[in-house]
Order: sequence, then C-alpha cells, then structure tokens
Amino acid sequence: VGVKDEEQSQRDGVKVQSNNLEIFGQFYDLRIGYKNSLDNFHYRLYLSGGWDGLNLMRYNYTWLGSPLEKISEENISLWRNGIGAALGYKIKEWSIDGKIVYSYYPDGETRDSSVPDVTFGTEGAILDIELALTHQISRNMNLSVGGSYVLQKLGDSESNPDMTWKTELKIIAGKVGLIYMF
Repeated sequence: VGVKDEEQSQRDGVKVQSNNLEIFGQFYDLRIGYKNSLDNFHYRLYLSGGWDGLNLMRYNYTWLGSPLEKISEENISLWRNGIGAALGYKIKEWSIDGKIVYSYYPDGETRDSSVPDVTFGTEGAILDIELALTHQISRNMNLSVGGSYVLQKLGDSESNPDMTWKTELKIIAGKVGLIYMF
C-alpha cells in the first residue's frame, strides 16, 4: 500500500528542505525456526532472509523556504537477513501477539532519478516491532489485525568521498494479514 507523508532534510539541526513523499514497498520473507507453546502462551524464534523493494516518489519541494519545480523517484532494492522472536497469549481461537525482528541489509542498490545513470551501493539495518490481535481460522491459518513500527537506517556501502549519503526511515502502520503456517 502506498503511504503519503512529508519528508524533511536537515543540516546541522536546521531544516533546509521539505517535500511530499509517497512510498510503495514490497517485502518478501522466508523464515526457518522453532515454535512451541506452554499452556496459553506460544512463542516462535526464527532466522529470516528475503528481499525488500521500496519506491519513493518526492514532489512539492521547498528549499530554504522557496518552492522548487522538481519531482524525483527513488528505487531501493535490498537483500536482507535477520533474527526474530514472537510471543503470544491465546484464549480459545483468539490471541494477542507481539513480534520483534532485527535484520541487516548486507547488499543492495539505490537508483534516484535526480542522479541519472548512477547506482548507489546500499547497506543498513531495520528494526520491526508489531502488535496484533489474531483469530485462528483453521489449524494452520490465522487472520491478524494490528499495527507496526519500523525503523530503517540505510547508507552508502561504497567508499566514495565525492558522494556519500545516509537516511533514516520510520514507518508506523496498521496491518491486516492472512497467515498460513505449515
């Protein structure tokens, strides 16, 4: 789902740029781990890996208080590996579930339309925390409704003194999920 918000850039604590921002993301995840339960409590511990793709569209730029006629598009492609844990409390077919995952991006690339024909090597990390109310539909299938907080920090993985960058992205989102476990 695309999300719309405002982005701000600062230098030495002073706002120098702002713009509107729309984000569309794709996240593919493969997990292997262990799950168990003790009475009404259940838990999972796992290793994960996958790919994250982000598309960021920026427009309505303001630079030092003056509007700019500019639109830019950024595409980020990241390979990820991480570790996660989930804990829940179940009463009949309902449960309250929480999850925390830390992942590292060892390899990726970023392309920005503002700098055509340049591909930036990208690395970083992400922290993902979720809380949800879950309903068991069948033995292996659940419907989940909740929210999440994501903190992603990315930077240039190539040592290029002429053009280095780093960014921090925070996402607070509502989620609806259909989960199948086997």
